[in-house]
Amino acid sequence: MAAAPETGKRMMIRTPKMFCAALLAVALVAGCQDGGKQVTPEPDKAAVPQRAADYFPYVDQLDRGEITSIARAVEAYQSAFADATPGERDSGYVHFLNFQLEVETRLNNLVSRDPGRFASLAHSDSALHDTSAAEIAGRLQEFGYALVFDEGQPLVINDPVYLRRHFYAAMSPVMKAYFDQFELERKQPFAADGALLMPLPDIAARLIFWEKFVDAHPGFILMEEASLTYSYYVLVLLIGMDNTPAFDYQNQTLRKNFRDVYQLVVSKYPGSSSAAIFQEYLKLLRSSGWKQTEQVDEFVRQFAIL
Repeated sequence: MAAAPETGKRMMIRTPKMFCAALLAVALVAGCQDGGKQVTPEPDKAAVPQRAADYFPYVDQLDRGEITSIARAVEAYQSAFADATPGERDSGYVHFLNFQLEVETRLNNLVSRDPGRFASLAHSDSALHDTSAAEIAGRLQEFGYALVFDEGQPLVINDPVYLRRHFYAAMSPVMKAYFDQFELERKQPFAADGALLMPLPDIAARLIFWEKFVDAHPGFILMEEASLTYSYYVLVLLIGMDNTPAFDYQNQTLRKNFRDVYQLVVSKYPGSSSAAIFQEYLKLLRSSGWKQTEQVDEFVRQFAIL
């Protein structure tokens, strides 16, 4: 569950349109094979685990092609970690997240085969919604997913409300702090469709939150995700996004609001790693006449995360 920021573009897997009648609806209940043939998964061979150590192999044998496996993994977590330590509970939660992501990937493969089927759900007027598509969206929500739209394309993502309901009480204090920020950023995305949605100082505040979090919790189980989130915010402030670029496309000159936020970070958060980055960037930009030069691009490339 990386608190990964909402970007203008998220990778989606494109597949040929082999969509048979009600394939996705079937997949949400029973799983599928290539060609759209329905298969009935074998019953789970393992009993619901009662110990933390047994949770991991139990989840690993669940069917990723059956959305109801999510409920089984949740039930197993609650029984297996009832008397576990905070560290053990966090470890089990992260294992669930990885499992949830694998199911999510399969769901997105299916949705991407027939994105037009869900287009009506993008309308705010529910009277315009396709009935079958709405039923599938409701089924997704029941098992911890949300159907959203990114640049007009449907995308299945995990739902923080579901995670909070089933896991929050068992989390360690550090995991709760991580989750609270993840949930906030999911509810209030800083960008969509390749454009920034919030003022740059607010984005800078998120940058500093993640810097402080990473510095304060070096052994955190989701440190890689936290560090990646911080790095992403650095990059966004350095170059902006496709539809809200830091440099004007016509004259390659830095926009004033970006210059202002760099100066804000330097003055408001002295001694931070972020301040050091933007102080050096400002020095380079002054010497270039605030233009996007090859030297400026080379500076930015060292912060590339892809």
